[in-house]
Amino acid sequence: TLIHQFSSDVSLRVAYNDSKTTQDYDYTAFGGSTILINPTTREFTRWNTVAAPFWRQLPSDVKNLQADLTVNFDTGPVKHSTLFTFDYSNQIDSRISERAARGVATDVHTVAYTGAVPNYTNDAGSLHGPRTSPIPAFNTSISRWATPQYYTWLQENRSLDYDISGVFLMHRARFLNDKILAMAGGRYDTAKTVITDRLSPDKTTVTGRTQSKVDDFTSNVGLNYYATPNTVLHGSHSTSFNPKGDVYSHTGE
Repeated sequence: TLIHQFSSDVSLRVAYNDSKTTQDYDYTAFGGSTILINPTTREFTRWNTVAAPFWRQLPSDVKNLQADLTVNFDTGPVKHSTLFTFDYSNQIDSRISERAARGVATDVHTVAYTGAVPNYTNDAGSLHGPRTSPIPAFNTSISRWATPQYYTWLQENRSLDYDISGVFLMHRARFLNDKILAMAGGRYDTAKTVITDRLSPDKTTVTGRTQSKVDDFTSNVGLNYYATPNTVLHGSHSTSFNPKGDVYSHTGE
């Protein structure tokens, strides 16, 4: 943060912030039981849960810049204060997901059935049947940090680049011996979102991109009346702009 006082009535404040964070998730998902029915041999085969190692990384980089110029002056009995602001923000959020080969299925067995071909939805309980005891153990678990060579299935590699910039002008005036404070301001914002996919073997080649851009002007006005040292009557009206950082993947809008 930099603050410079040009004079008693003119000052400039500039602030910049840059923050980077990364979240890593290394976990193993367990799929549910799977049943395969063969109406020809009148058998069904069941596999119990299968271990599927996953790794996900969520890096984020956020930059913010804001500059405020304040000018104070008087015109007769009226005291004025004008604020001009420029701000810019850039946020890049990425998502990278990889998966290793599945583990070996456990408790695999085939059972013959009699009668009509069973319906999986209605007869799920009977189809699962008794489990072997004990259920065999899964393969030894692996991790992305210890064995990165096994994580060869790139499932997601996407970044969201979000830019928003704006200019703001606010003027305040006090008159009637500071009994009345009038305020009026306006702001113009523009926001751009770019979503880039790099679902390629080298993880750098762009395989898809969608983008959107929106802008808007907002305003506010207000009036304070200081009726007594303990009583203030206040009225204001304002509009707002809430840019949405989503993009429809099927249209790019």
